[in-house]
Amino acid sequence: MIAKADLSQQMNRGGEVLNSVRLSFRRLYRVYYSLLVAVVFLMFLSPPLLARRFWPETDLLPFKSGKLYGYMDRNGKIIIPPRFRWADFFYEGLAVVAEGTECNIPLDDYILEDCPHGYINKKGQYVIKPQFYHALEFRGGFAAVSRFTNFRAIVINRSGNIVGLEGLNYFLEPLANGYFCVKQEMQTRMVDGKGKMFALPQGLSYIKREPGWPNRCPAEDLIQVEDQSGRQGFVHFPLGTVVIKPSYDNVGQFSEGMAPVKVGDRWGAIDRSGNIVIEPQFSYVSSFHGGAAAAFVLGDSKLCGLIDRQGKWIVQPAFVQCSDGFDFGMAFFRASDQEGEKDGVIGPSGKWIIPLQSRDIELLGPDLFCVDRYPENVCKYLTIDGRLIKPE
Repeated sequence: MIAKADLSQQMNRGGEVLNSVRLSFRRLYRVYYSLLVAVVFLMFLSPPLLARRFWPETDLLPFKSGKLYGYMDRNGKIIIPPRFRWADFFYEGLAVVAEGTECNIPLDDYILEDCPHGYINKKGQYVIKPQFYHALEFRGGFAAVSRFTNFRAIVINRSGNIVGLEGLNYFLEPLANGYFCVKQEMQTRMVDGKGKMFALPQGLSYIKREPGWPNRCPAEDLIQVEDQSGRQGFVHFPLGTVVIKPSYDNVGQFSEGMAPVKVGDRWGAIDRSGNIVIEPQFSYVSSFHGGAAAAFVLGDSKLCGLIDRQGKWIVQPAFVQCSDGFDFGMAFFRASDQEGEKDGVIGPSGKWIIPLQSRDIELLGPDLFCVDRYPENVCKYLTIDGRLIKPE
């Protein structure tokens, strides 16, 4: 039989243990709550990125010799001898190449009619044998191709196996949340791995763009939609909730927490809460990259420069074409005079890296450009220090 004093002591010890457990639980709850608040706060400050800009790998560069393409390194040393009828840049360790003896003139950068396309590694070995009518670079482990039988787009993995989305018109890229971004009938849509389209709230639809308008994948988790009257706003993806009601005549893509919007005939910008942060005052504003956006002067849609996040000019409007902000601290511009159009690149210091004299400049990375690519569709490689890379 337990004495009353012993029983009282055990009960006190039990109470102490229970209180200790409760205290520990409260501490854990406070830690969990603090972490949750911190995560939400960080998500608000740094919205999740869905799509990203893809850049080619530039340790091996395609070049043309006669009618055939091969690959050289950054010093001009030939690594893969010319033997392809077409060769693209490497992405994720693989490059699209085409073979054939009677290839027609390229329809664009990637299509050669009647020439089967495949993928090689950096040793020049086929990883996926030539078998496709059309093939795009790998992005996030997936690539879009079409077969000679029906020309419809399918998605393959790095082994060449079909993984889904068969029958879509065009595949753009995988998104960070498991969805895919596809371009179909002048619309940019979100679909899952089985091709099922992400459902928008009732009465809203994906925006159908005019030809020539850039159809890009969403960089953040707010996607552009329009209502039945044509007014445009934003829906959260993938929650499907309306975040910014359709109230604008046109909207651009959210990037770096801001999106261009059109009110009447003027463009400005809003933040993720729908607040106007740049008053509508331009004839057009692009999405933001590197803290800047291209803007065209009101009343003169052919005169552009770069603005900052407050709408102030960083680069004064004096050009007919501008890049959408900065990439690697550099921005592209095109000017026009009596001698024709000329392209140039301005660096972080505001000085010209490539003066206004070249044509068809493409940024390939932080220290390499492709210049004067057309009409032969062959890059001339120019380093940031002005050195031309040629095959030895």
